[in-house]
Amino acid sequence: MQEEKKVALGIRKNDHELSSQEKQKRKARLLTQGTPSITHSIADALVVKNENIYFLTKPDGNIPLHGNHGFGLYYHDCRYLNGYDLKIAGTDPNVLVSNADMGFAAVLELANPEIQVGKGEHISMDEIGIKWERVIDAGKNTLYELITFQNYGRQRVHLPLTLEFRSDFEDVFAIRGLLPERPG
Repeated sequence: MQEEKKVALGIRKNDHELSSQEKQKRKARLLTQGTPSITHSIADALVVKNENIYFLTKPDGNIPLHGNHGFGLYYHDCRYLNGYDLKIAGTDPNVLVSNADMGFAAVLELANPEIQVGKGEHISMDEIGIKWERVIDAGKNTLYELITFQNYGRQRVHLPLTLEFRSDFEDVFAIRGLLPERPG
């Protein structure tokens, strides 16, 4: 009777409290009837990997700051960085090319869109080149990034640059929606 009340209230048993038969039923339910993942596709991700460190970003080098997604910086099945956004004067740069063929490193070439900065100040499209380099060093558990700007115009420009981060230490199975809502 007590167990029925717990189930009615939505209180779940922990995995170690389940019998082997209950574990098999739960596994079958998750694998055959459950949703395999609640995240958006990461098929177009730019992936940098070195040993147990993975960094998955959108092709523009960013990680969405909101919503369910699988992008981020992972170490030992835990996502440490789940939002990362670079903006120039409040706008997203245009992606020219992104490459992670070396595996542990990536290079992105970006350029500015049309930008209105200040009163009457205008920066034409592709006038500012951005080279964004990232390298993962698993020996030091470190992600290195170097962002270089090149002004291809004839005038000196001033533009605001913002980097916004979001961090939440999430288990990879929680990201996929396979753990209870409130893990211990």
